Amino acid sequence: MTARRAMTDARKRRICAFWNWRTPTDDVVGIEAGKIVTVKDGKRCEFDHRHQMATGGEDDDKNPAPLSPDDHKPKTKADAKARGKIRRLSGANKPPTKRQIPSRPFDRRFKKKLDGSVEPRG
Repeated sequence: MTARRAMTDARKRRICAFWNWRTPTDDVVGIEAGKIVTVKDGKRCEFDHRHQMATGGEDDDKNPAPLSPDDHKPKTKADAKARGKIRRLSGANKPPTKRQIPSRPFDRRFKKKLDGSVEPRG
């Protein structure tokens, strides 16, 4: 897995140019007052990795995509669900197993009475 890079304004513009200034749902993206926004509603664009980094996605300029906030929320929810399933199946969420406390190896040929005396079993 690669290290996550900062999402600078220049990087956001490169990502938008790679996507031809459109979101994956075909909404048009533009720049307004220096901020990248969706044209249909003027909401600020959010950037999300199409293939999440937790499952092996890269952090180059081709993996992140501009998304409207309405599209970003369900994708994040689906990604969290997928990460949880991976953790469940890999056993990462299981608590550590309890280690048995080793007991003294008592001799089974004898038994100890309540008064402290020891006598042979039989």
